[in-house]
Amino acid sequence: MKSVLLVFTILVSFHICKAQKQIAVESAGNTSFYSDIQTAVTASNSGDKIYIPGGSFNVGTLHIDKKLEMYGVGHNPDSTVATQPTYLTGIITLHTKASYGVIEGISISGAINYNLEDDTIRNFSIIRCNIQGGVYFPKSAFNNLIIENIIGSQLLATPGGNAGNNLISNNIISGATYYFNNGTQFLNNIFLYCSVGCFASPLLISDINCTFENNLFMSYTYTTYSQCCCTFICDQTTNSIFSHNVFVEDWTVDFGHCPGCISTSNYTAQPFNSIFNYWDGNQAFSYADNFQLQNPSLYVDANGEQIGIYGGAFPWKTGSIPHNPHIQTKDINGSTDQIGNLPVNIKVAAQDH
Repeated sequence: MKSVLLVFTILVSFHICKAQKQIAVESAGNTSFYSDIQTAVTASNSGDKIYIPGGSFNVGTLHIDKKLEMYGVGHNPDSTVATQPTYLTGIITLHTKASYGVIEGISISGAINYNLEDDTIRNFSIIRCNIQGGVYFPKSAFNNLIIENIIGSQLLATPGGNAGNNLISNNIISGATYYFNNGTQFLNNIFLYCSVGCFASPLLISDINCTFENNLFMSYTYTTYSQCCCTFICDQTTNSIFSHNVFVEDWTVDFGHCPGCISTSNYTAQPFNSIFNYWDGNQAFSYADNFQLQNPSLYVDANGEQIGIYGGAFPWKTGSIPHNPHIQTKDINGSTDQIGNLPVNIKVAAQDH
């Protein structure tokens, strides 16, 4: 409750004061305000929480070299009418000491990537973000959580590394996915790569000893769609498990390119236009898309529950509001009343898991 009240106070101060948008840093029970995100990060201590209001911020290359929890107000325009989305122009670069941190509820024009190839990123969480430039991990990347995000480009680890035991769940992914291994799980995602257009590279390359369950693969290849010339879904993806996934492609053909893999209870060669309530067919995500299944009982997992982003342990929340309290609506009078009070009506909400 103390944390909720603190965040509520911070949010109200942003709107009532009508001052320049301020970034709040919560540290050891105290709160400081900054006008620049990099300054806020530099001034913070390991373990601090940073709250970024709605609006646009040019961060250039934002280096994070300590354990921080960084929260925006969300990325969906329909759910941030009162605040605007939290939108960062630039990229976020994670250093080894950023491990165990959190980024949630932001939209960023560039990538979330690593500082040095030999860095280690572990136990880092990326939740309910729109990352237009993709996500990139160094050679050592394990126990990381990537949940309920829109990933507008590639999701890559570094060749020859250990990108193991990561959980990649309930995301919408537009780009290819390479070089994960050693127990990494891909659950309840939607892969839009190569849905329209011409790409020479497969979707999954060198993802070794991974699990792919309850995903939707919207990729075409020349085997079913002559206008798309990507080669195959898999290339050098070995010893992985594919279970209860939906493939628009004829998976029985592509499976031959996954040596040592196990395929069970997958839905293959499914009709492109009868899966989602609405999808424009483009690889690029649109907020107009509606990825609810037309028939949730048709495509089910091992427990009989629907697959895709609205199923699993982290079902997609409409609006993608972050877990911290969020101003949903606000009505602030432009002047005080007869006794000097300023009428304010603010509705605050938060989404759980």
